[in-house]
Amino acid sequence: MPTIKVNDINVYYEQTGSGPDLVFISGLSVDHTMWDLKYFTNDFRVLTFDNRGVGQTDTPDAPYSMEGFMKDTVSLCQTLGIKKAHFVGHSMGGHIVQYIAATYPELVDKAIIACSEHEFSIISYLATKLQIDLRQYHVPKKILIENYLPVLFSIDYLNLSENRDKFIQTTLNNPYPQTDKGYIAQVEAIRKHNTINLLPKIKSPTLVIGCDQDLLTPHENSIFLQNHIPGAKLITIKNCGHAPFIEKPDEFFNLILSFLKNK
Repeated sequence: MPTIKVNDINVYYEQTGSGPDLVFISGLSVDHTMWDLKYFTNDFRVLTFDNRGVGQTDTPDAPYSMEGFMKDTVSLCQTLGIKKAHFVGHSMGGHIVQYIAATYPELVDKAIIACSEHEFSIISYLATKLQIDLRQYHVPKKILIENYLPVLFSIDYLNLSENRDKFIQTTLNNPYPQTDKGYIAQVEAIRKHNTINLLPKIKSPTLVIGCDQDLLTPHENSIFLQNHIPGAKLITIKNCGHAPFIEKPDEFFNLILSFLKNK
């Protein structure tokens, strides 16, 4: 599978479909496989990739930064000959989209920012701090995953044991699990993230997607983004936690597709 030299690292990427360019950017500790591309490949040429520190992309030494993730993404696009694209980011990926849209407006057609925030929330801080603390005590992977479930998913979703079991097993079976080094470096980058002065500079048509039971990035963060990005539209997914691509994939991906195809 393809890797390409971008800045100081080898980046794993996949490109499929045909049409206008569409770039997906994943969140903290998540690789390119989070995106269900069947919704998009008939209409777009889709680029997915692993951020530095996760998946099959290199995990260099810290520090990482949102500006660094932005430069990785932009350099990847430039190397692949992408001159203008739609950008979709979830959580940390949404942070990166904010930086790209504000800094490289000529590269961005439409922007979609899902379950994201302009700065690190206290709940995100506490949840990731606990994960880092547990890793330092070499807690088994299964316990790390179980510990994170309550902030990832809605209560209704967690009430079904098959949902919990499927997520745990899928995560445990990941052939390219994130290292502790990569996780900590990504978290430290997010902790320094603040786009309050960048949001007014975003000029591309922007859709903000929030979830009403998102604990990691509470819904008020999505409202804040809508209020500070000129002309941004906000859509709220009901009865859903931080991972709509798992809890409500049809609704989530069709919202994205509808916004992209709407002239």
